[in-house]
Amino acid sequence: TVTNTNDAPFWTSVAIENATEDEAYVYVLTGDDVDVNDNLHFTAVTAPDWLTIQADAGVFTLSGVPTNDDVGDHNVVIELKDAAGASVNQSFTVTVENTNDAPTFTSAPMVAATEDVEYVYAVQVEDIDLPAANIDVTLHGGAVGSTDWLALEVDAAGQITLRGTPTNSEVGDHEVQLRANDGQASTV
Repeated sequence: TVTNTNDAPFWTSVAIENATEDEAYVYVLTGDDVDVNDNLHFTAVTAPDWLTIQADAGVFTLSGVPTNDDVGDHNVVIELKDAAGASVNQSFTVTVENTNDAPTFTSAPMVAATEDVEYVYAVQVEDIDLPAANIDVTLHGGAVGSTDWLALEVDAAGQITLRGTPTNSEVGDHEVQLRANDGQASTV
Protein backbone atom coordinates (compact mmCIF):
# COMPACT_ATOMS: atom_id res chain seq x y z
CA THR A 1 0.00 0.00 0.00
CA VAL A 2 1.46 3.33 -1.07
CA THR A 3 0.43 6.24 1.12
CA ASN A 4 0.09 9.59 -0.60
CA THR A 5 2.18 12.56 0.39
CA ASN A 6 1.04 15.99 -0.60
CA ASP A 7 2.80 17.37 -3.66
CA ALA A 8 3.01 21.08 -4.32
CA PRO A 9 0.85 22.43 -7.14
CA PHE A 10 2.43 23.82 -10.27
CA TRP A 11 1.63 26.64 -12.69
CA THR A 12 0.22 25.90 -16.14
CA SER A 13 -0.39 29.54 -17.17
CA VAL A 14 2.24 31.99 -18.37
CA ALA A 15 2.01 35.53 -17.01
CA ILE A 16 0.93 38.39 -19.26
CA GLU A 17 3.55 41.06 -18.73
CA ASN A 18 2.21 43.93 -20.87
CA ALA A 19 -0.71 46.25 -20.22
CA THR A 20 -1.96 49.47 -21.78
CA GLU A 21 -3.22 52.50 -19.89
CA ASP A 22 -7.05 52.72 -19.80
CA GLU A 23 -7.48 49.20 -21.26
CA ALA A 24 -8.52 46.08 -19.37
CA TYR A 25 -5.71 43.74 -18.35
CA VAL A 26 -6.87 40.12 -17.91
CA TYR A 27 -4.66 37.15 -17.05
CA VAL A 28 -6.44 33.80 -16.51
CA LEU A 29 -4.59 31.99 -13.73
CA THR A 30 -4.27 28.23 -14.13
CA GLY A 31 -2.41 25.56 -12.22
CA ASP A 32 -2.52 21.83 -11.58
CA ASP A 33 -1.64 19.34 -8.89
CA VAL A 34 -0.72 15.65 -9.21
CA ASP A 35 -2.76 14.96 -6.07
CA VAL A 36 -6.23 13.99 -7.27
CA ASN A 37 -9.11 16.33 -6.35
CA ASP A 38 -6.83 18.85 -4.64
CA ASN A 39 -8.55 22.24 -4.59
CA LEU A 40 -6.33 25.08 -5.73
CA HIS A 41 -6.48 28.70 -4.62
CA PHE A 42 -4.73 31.82 -5.98
CA THR A 43 -3.73 34.79 -3.80
CA ALA A 44 -2.03 38.04 -4.73
CA VAL A 45 1.00 38.33 -2.45
CA THR A 46 2.27 41.45 -4.23
CA ALA A 47 0.22 43.45 -6.74
CA PRO A 48 -0.50 47.09 -7.55
CA ASP A 49 -3.84 48.52 -6.38
CA TRP A 50 -5.33 48.36 -9.87
CA LEU A 51 -4.95 44.57 -10.08
CA THR A 52 -7.20 42.12 -8.22
CA ILE A 53 -7.90 38.40 -8.36
CA GLN A 54 -11.49 37.42 -9.15
CA ALA A 55 -13.00 33.93 -8.97
CA ASP A 56 -16.00 33.07 -11.12
CA ALA A 57 -17.26 29.48 -11.46
CA GLY A 58 -13.82 28.11 -10.59
CA VAL A 59 -11.98 30.35 -13.05
CA PHE A 60 -9.47 32.71 -11.43
CA THR A 61 -8.40 35.89 -13.21
CA LEU A 62 -5.98 38.64 -12.34
CA SER A 63 -7.50 41.76 -13.84
CA GLY A 64 -7.80 45.52 -13.70
CA VAL A 65 -7.64 48.75 -15.69
CA PRO A 66 -4.46 50.81 -15.24
CA THR A 67 -4.68 54.61 -15.41
CA ASN A 68 -2.11 57.22 -16.36
CA ASP A 69 -0.77 57.11 -12.79
CA ASP A 70 0.02 53.41 -13.28
CA VAL A 71 2.26 53.82 -16.34
CA GLY A 72 5.52 51.95 -15.72
CA ASP A 73 6.62 48.67 -14.16
CA HIS A 74 4.74 46.80 -11.42
CA ASN A 75 6.05 43.75 -9.55
CA VAL A 76 3.49 40.98 -9.10
CA VAL A 77 3.71 37.81 -7.01
CA ILE A 78 0.82 35.32 -7.12
CA GLU A 79 0.69 32.36 -4.73
CA LEU A 80 -0.84 29.08 -5.92
CA LYS A 81 -1.76 26.92 -2.91
CA ASP A 82 -3.43 23.54 -2.56
CA ALA A 83 -5.84 22.44 0.17
CA ALA A 84 -3.06 20.86 2.24
CA GLY A 85 -1.07 24.11 2.30
CA ALA A 86 1.68 23.39 -0.23
CA SER A 87 2.29 26.39 -2.44
CA VAL A 88 4.35 27.81 -5.27
CA ASN A 89 4.67 31.44 -6.34
CA GLN A 90 4.72 33.01 -9.78
CA SER A 91 6.67 36.30 -9.89
CA PHE A 92 6.61 38.68 -12.84
CA THR A 93 6.56 42.33 -13.83
CA VAL A 94 3.64 44.01 -15.60
CA THR A 95 4.70 46.97 -17.73
CA VAL A 96 1.94 49.51 -18.37
CA GLU A 97 2.39 51.46 -21.61
CA ASN A 98 1.17 55.05 -21.81
CA THR A 99 -1.59 56.19 -24.15
CA ASN A 100 -1.96 59.83 -25.10
CA ASP A 101 -4.64 61.71 -23.18
CA ALA A 102 -6.20 64.83 -24.66
CA PRO A 103 -5.53 68.11 -22.83
CA THR A 104 -8.30 69.57 -20.69
CA PHE A 105 -9.38 73.07 -19.81
CA THR A 106 -9.22 73.59 -16.04
CA SER A 107 -10.52 77.16 -15.98
CA ALA A 108 -14.14 78.27 -16.20
CA PRO A 109 -14.69 80.69 -19.10
CA MET A 110 -15.96 84.21 -18.56
CA VAL A 111 -19.30 84.21 -20.40
CA ALA A 112 -20.26 87.86 -19.99
CA ALA A 113 -18.67 91.00 -21.40
CA THR A 114 -19.63 94.68 -21.32
CA GLU A 115 -19.39 97.11 -24.23
CA ASP A 116 -16.28 99.34 -24.05
CA VAL A 117 -14.87 97.38 -21.05
CA GLU A 118 -11.93 95.06 -21.56
CA TYR A 119 -12.85 91.38 -21.39
CA VAL A 120 -10.10 89.24 -19.81
CA TYR A 121 -10.18 85.46 -19.37
CA ALA A 122 -7.11 83.67 -17.98
CA VAL A 123 -7.15 80.34 -19.81
CA GLN A 124 -5.77 77.34 -17.95
CA VAL A 125 -5.11 73.96 -19.55
CA GLU A 126 -3.38 70.80 -18.46
CA ASP A 127 -2.37 67.50 -19.94
CA ILE A 128 -1.42 64.59 -17.71
CA ASP A 129 1.07 63.48 -20.38
CA LEU A 130 2.76 66.83 -21.06
CA PRO A 131 3.71 70.10 -19.38
CA ALA A 132 1.14 72.83 -20.08
CA ALA A 133 3.77 74.78 -22.04
CA ASN A 134 3.65 72.09 -24.76
CA ILE A 135 -0.09 72.53 -25.38
CA ASP A 136 -1.16 74.75 -28.28
CA VAL A 137 -4.35 76.75 -27.64
CA THR A 138 -6.10 78.39 -30.58
CA LEU A 139 -9.17 80.63 -30.92
CA HIS A 140 -11.99 79.75 -33.31
CA GLY A 141 -15.22 81.57 -34.02
CA GLY A 142 -18.52 79.78 -34.03
CA ALA A 143 -21.76 80.10 -35.96
CA VAL A 144 -22.95 83.04 -33.85
CA GLY A 145 -21.27 86.48 -33.91
CA SER A 146 -17.75 87.50 -34.88
CA THR A 147 -14.79 86.98 -32.56
CA ASP A 148 -12.60 89.53 -34.35
CA TRP A 149 -12.55 91.71 -31.23
CA LEU A 150 -10.93 88.91 -29.21
CA ALA A 151 -7.28 87.80 -29.24
CA LEU A 152 -5.26 85.10 -27.51
CA GLU A 153 -2.04 86.21 -25.86
CA VAL A 154 0.72 84.15 -24.28
CA ASP A 155 3.11 85.92 -21.90
CA ALA A 156 6.73 84.99 -21.13
CA ALA A 157 5.61 82.74 -18.25
CA GLY A 158 3.31 80.78 -20.59
CA GLN A 159 0.03 82.22 -19.22
CA ILE A 160 -2.64 82.22 -21.92
CA THR A 161 -5.14 85.08 -21.85
CA LEU A 162 -8.16 85.69 -24.06
CA ARG A 163 -8.81 89.42 -24.14
CA GLY A 164 -10.51 92.13 -26.10
CA THR A 165 -12.76 95.16 -25.77
CA PRO A 166 -16.15 94.85 -27.44
CA THR A 167 -17.67 97.94 -29.01
CA ASN A 168 -21.28 98.80 -29.75
CA SER A 169 -21.16 96.70 -32.94
CA GLU A 170 -20.30 93.59 -30.85
CA VAL A 171 -23.33 93.83 -28.55
CA GLY A 172 -25.07 90.43 -28.61
CA ASP A 173 -24.03 86.80 -28.50
CA HIS A 174 -20.71 85.47 -29.79
CA GLU A 175 -19.81 81.80 -30.02
CA VAL A 176 -16.19 81.33 -28.98
CA GLN A 177 -14.28 78.07 -29.27
CA LEU A 178 -10.88 77.50 -27.75
CA ARG A 179 -9.07 74.39 -28.92
CA ALA A 180 -6.24 72.83 -26.90
CA ASN A 181 -3.98 70.47 -28.85
CA ASP A 182 -1.04 68.40 -27.60
CA GLY A 183 0.11 67.41 -31.08
CA GLN A 184 -1.91 64.21 -31.16
CA ALA A 185 -5.26 64.91 -29.51
CA SER A 186 -7.34 68.03 -29.00
CA THR A 187 -10.20 69.30 -26.86
CA VAL A 188 -12.63 72.09 -27.69
